[in-house]
This record gives sequence, C-alpha cells and structure tokens, in this order.
Amino acid sequence: MNRKKKKICLILILLLHLFCSLLLLIPDFPIGGDNDELFLLGRSISQKHKYQDIYYPSSPPHTKQPFFYPLILALGQFLFGENIILLRLISVLFGTGSLILVYLLFKKKISFLSLLLLLFFTATNPFFLIFSTSFASEMPYLFFSLLFFIILEKYENQKRFLLIAGFLLVIIFFTRCIGASLMVATFFYFITEKKYRQAFLLMCLCSFLILPWEIRSGFLFREAITKPYIDEFIIYLSGLNVLLFGKMIIGHIVYYFGQIVVLFIPGYFIGLEEFSFVNEKCFPSLHSLINNMGIFYVGRAYRFFYFLSSIILSITVIIGLFSQIKKKDKRLLFFYIFSYSAILLIHNGESRYLFPLLPFILYFIIKGVSFFVVKRYCYLKQVAIVLIILFHFYYNLIPIAEMIYNNVVYLKNYKHFSIKMRGNYHEYWHNSYFRAAPWIEQNTSPNAVVISDWAPAFYLYSHRQGVFLENAPCWPNYRSWEEIKLTFESGIADYFVVSTEEERKLLKKLNKECQNLIFNPLAIMFEPEIFFTDQVVRIYKLVQVSSLTKSFFEKGLYNMGEDNYVEAIPEFEKVINMVPGFFGVYYQMGVCFEKKGLLKQACVMYRKAVDLQPNYEIAKSRLAILQKEELIRTGLNDVNGYLLLGNLYLNNHNFSKAINLFKNALKLNPTLSICYYNLGIAYAYQGNYGLAILHFKKAMRIDSSLEYKAREQIRVNHRRRIIRQCGEED
Repeated sequence: MNRKKKKICLILILLLHLFCSLLLLIPDFPIGGDNDELFLLGRSISQKHKYQDIYYPSSPPHTKQPFFYPLILALGQFLFGENIILLRLISVLFGTGSLILVYLLFKKKISFLSLLLLLFFTATNPFFLIFSTSFASEMPYLFFSLLFFIILEKYENQKRFLLIAGFLLVIIFFTRCIGASLMVATFFYFITEKKYRQAFLLMCLCSFLILPWEIRSGFLFREAITKPYIDEFIIYLSGLNVLLFGKMIIGHIVYYFGQIVVLFIPGYFIGLEEFSFVNEKCFPSLHSLINNMGIFYVGRAYRFFYFLSSIILSITVIIGLFSQIKKKDKRLLFFYIFSYSAILLIHNGESRYLFPLLPFILYFIIKGVSFFVVKRYCYLKQVAIVLIILFHFYYNLIPIAEMIYNNVVYLKNYKHFSIKMRGNYHEYWHNSYFRAAPWIEQNTSPNAVVISDWAPAFYLYSHRQGVFLENAPCWPNYRSWEEIKLTFESGIADYFVVSTEEERKLLKKLNKECQNLIFNPLAIMFEPEIFFTDQVVRIYKLVQVSSLTKSFFEKGLYNMGEDNYVEAIPEFEKVINMVPGFFGVYYQMGVCFEKKGLLKQACVMYRKAVDLQPNYEIAKSRLAILQKEELIRTGLNDVNGYLLLGNLYLNNHNFSKAINLFKNALKLNPTLSICYYNLGIAYAYQGNYGLAILHFKKAMRIDSSLEYKAREQIRVNHRRRIIRQCGEED
C-alpha cells in the first residue's frame, strides 16, 4: 500500500470518529462520572469564584478534583458561554488528537494493516465515543499520556526532554490524580536505564510543582466538603487487615480481567443480558467467580458467554503483553501499565477506570492473536481477526448506529428530561431522578437548600444549592452515620430528594433517630416512560419540630398503619394545636377521613394542606382525584375526565383503577392513542408484558409521534418477558 492510500485510510478513520462524535453531541448538562462536578468547577473559575464547590450553600474550596482540566473548561465557558454543544467539542478535539497520537506511537511497532485495525477499534469503541462527547477527564488524560510517551521516545537523550517531560507529567497529574502512576513508572524507567541523575531531577521538578497543591488541599481539608482522592484511598484501606487486603487484591484482579471484555466490546456485555446459563445452586463456585468479576445477575441466572469471553480475551491480552515485554523501546509503556494497574488493584471501580489503557489493551489483543499462531498457520490468525471484526461490527458498530439514530430523533424533539437513549446505553436513572429538579425550581424559593444523591447535577438543573449525600448508604466508608445524621439535624437543608431503595432505608433510620425532624412527603415524581428501572422519586420537606410534637405525629402514623383511623385523628389534632401551620398533618387527617368514607371532610383537610403549602403535590393529587370521582358519579363524565383520572391513578400506582378508566375512555373514543400508550404502561407495571406490548403497538399505529417511545417500551418489555421466562426455567 503506497503512502497516498495510507493517508486516505487514516483520514477516513479520523473522519468516521468525528462524524459519530458530532452526531452524539447533546445540548443537555452533563450528569454523573464527575462530568457535572468538573463542569461546575469550570464555571466557578470562569465566574471568578476561585476554585470552589459553588453548588454547596457556603461555596467551600474544592480539594478533590485537580484543576487543569476545569481550567480548560473555564476557558471554553469564557469564550462560548455555557453553550453545551460547543463546550463538548473540547472533548471531541481531545478524542481526535488521541487517535492521531495512537497512530504516531504505534506506527513503528506493528504492521500498517494491524495499525489500521487498532485505530479502527479505538475510533469506533463506544467508550471512546462516549468520553469524546462528555466532560469527563478520561479523554484529556489519555491524550496527555500518549503525548508524553511520544516525546519520551523522540527526545529521551536530549537535555530539554527533562523540562518538557516534567511539565507534561505535572499536567497529567493535574488532569487526573491517578497520573501519579506515570510519575512512578517514569522514575523506575530511568532507574532501570541507569539514568539516576535524570530520575532525581525529574522527581524534584514534579515535586516542586505538585507539593504546593497538596499543601493547599491539606490546609483546606477541614473547610472543604469533598475529600481529596488520596484521602478516599486511605479511608478505604484503613479498615483492611492483611488477609482482607489479599482477598481484595485477588477479587479486583478477577474483576478487572472480567472488565476487559466490557471495555473492548461494551455492546456484547449489554447484549448478553438475555442469556441464562449459570445457576447459583448448581454451580456455586462458578457463580461466586462470575459475581466477583462484576457480572450483574438477571433473575437467578448469569451470562456464561460473557464469562467465557472474558477468560479468552484476558488470556489473549496477557500473552500479547508478555510477548512484547523484552522490547526495549516499549519499556516505559510496561512500567506505566504495571504501575497504573497496581493503583487500580486497590480501587474497586468500573470498566471506565480501564479506559486510559484502551489503546494498549487493543494493541496487546492484536499481538496476542499474532502470537497464538505460527506463520505456517497464518490462516488461523486471519480467521481470528475476522471473528473479532465481526464481533466488533455486530456488538459495537450496530449499537453506535442506533445511538446516533436515537440521538438525532432526540435532538429533533429536544426537551429537558425526555428519554435520552444511547442504543444499549441508557440514562433511565438520571432522567427519572432529575425529573424532580424542575419541580424544585418552580415550587421553592431561590434560597432553598436540597439534600440529593448527586448535588452538583441537581444544582445544574434546579438552580438550587444543595448538600451532596455522596451515596452514603452505598459507600458508608466515605461518611460516618453521625455526619449524615448531623447534616439533616443541622437545619441547613429544606428539602430531601430520594429515590433508590437503599436511600429509603436510610430515610427510615433518619426518621427514627432524628428526634426533632419530620420528613413530610411533598411530591412524587413518577415517570411512566421510564419503566425499566421502576423509578419513583419522592420529595420531602424537612420540618423541624419539638420531640413531643413528633411523638404525637408518629403515634398518629402508627395508628394509620394499623388501620385505626378513628384513633389516629385525635393524635393529629394534638399536633395541629401545637403547630397550627404544619401542613402535613392536614394531609394525614384527609387520608384518615377518606379511608373512613367521609369524602367531604377529606376534601376540606386536603384543601387546608394545599392552602398552607401551595406546592403540596400529593395533597393536590388526592384532592383532584376526589373531585373528579365526584363529577363521574354525578354523570358529568367524558373522555377527558376518564383520561385525567386514569393518569392520576397511574401516577399514584393504582394500576387496576387506571386500567378501568382508560378502557372507559376508549369506549367513548377508540382512536385515543395516549390511552393505549398509558394502558401499556399500566399493564407493564402489573407484569402483563404481552398486553403491554400489544397496546404500545396500537398507540404507535394510531399516532406516529409516539413511535419513538412506544418502540423503546416494546423492546424493554419484550426483554423483561424473556428474563421472566428464563427465571422460570431456572
């Protein structure tokens, strides 16, 4: 292949990456994976707030994330404002630059055809594309790391290299703290090359530039809210003895080997959800091993094909690694890989933590396949490469095409908090949880403070400062129970947004131990479009009362739980006498009257609750249901009445009544597409997936505007039906 054709091939791969990346850009704020935190740090710098957590009420100094990448984002925000599309182009440029650097780094190490394969796999890897369009620091970190390796190879024996290398190492560290692994690798590289002077000078230069930042973080530790990553490591490791540490290392080794296949072919991992082969009772050892590898269960079964692929791919990577380990020109790469891996072994993370190793893993896969077969069996190598390409095409390129298609559809009908699909990659949790954000913005004062699971992102969408719960129930090592309890009792926050089951358990514990605090439910954010996660988000108003008032309130709730509504009402009346403006008591009394069949008294109580708290959505909903039922009972029923009442029951999880009302509406108007769609949602929640799919298809035929949502619901419910069948077979 001549030089001109080679250039054309390289340009086509770059254009393919650019084309896919540009079509995957979305105008929404970033959520999760440090995206939102980095974006807000950039905003803090660009708005001259220094380097602060501006989402927190007191805007304390930030000590967790290093500052270099937020500084780049701040420059982008200064130039483009907060145009999300233009700001995301920064990551796209880093991604394109990383592809160019991959070519420059490996062009003399493998044949051109293998290099094209390496570039193609990298450019069309879903993780690579996702990080090319996000605000996460993975892509800049990969770019600067590759740049460092190239400069090392070119200028290693020149004096000016030390200065350039030192500054690059510092930039890498200030992009991601795990960049310290590259410093360690470089130090040992110079030691093995017997370049002691260079090693000493390089470490002195890096220490001189990094120590001021670490000293600053140390001084601000008590004032800061977010802890530096090094402190998280220390807290994480402090509770381990030698035996537990050994078990942890072995578990992480197995886990990350299993994650190699997730990194290489993410779509393959997702696509195997529907396979069920390994049963816990029949294969306990295999079940335990697969569980340690981070493979999530579906019912009682596991994805055996994924397990087998992980073993094969991991062995291929190891063989490729050791087949090249004696090559002198690659020695620093090996030091980097081993030092980076050593840090990962004490940090149980996700497949995305392997992302900076993606080009190297792909390189060693190609080398491993080559090593498997001697020259006389060259056809086997070709067969293996073809199989890998076919896997990549089916499990990565097709999902990428689906991601692009759905993203274009989403952009055409762009609305905040609508479903954002990425082929097999979903944002269900994000959409459902942050559905509470516009409600908070519309129904609370600008000075309101919200406790949420992900305060930075919640601040972006609600414009309300908040307290970051830091997944406290999931990661108890990061915050003690006393710290969590103090956060609620301090009175700093006005509202609490809760969704996951673990946080509901936390809520029960808080409600029991916080003697002067009542969690009063204001609103329920039920998202019928997001069926896959069964996600319901609740918004609580934090009400500070005396311990005596709380005891009366809890007695009333206890009697309600025992269906003793007559005894519950006097307890609530005592609370009203002590705190006349406590709106939540009127709501509970309304529920008691409604359960007793005294609907007029119930309406009076609900109306009083709404008068005291105009944004009391739960009380409004109950009042609307009673009023609409009264209209239907008096004969003033119509299609809109049935539809409205059906939606109210659907949002309150009363699916049987909702189904009956939607059917009544369809009797009056058989072409009402939204009724068919809502019937599908109700049947899906009842577990009747066949009827759900049938009604989604009817809705789609009548109204083409529902096609996008209906098709996704059909796909999700079809998968749920398969999973149920597999579970029954097991």
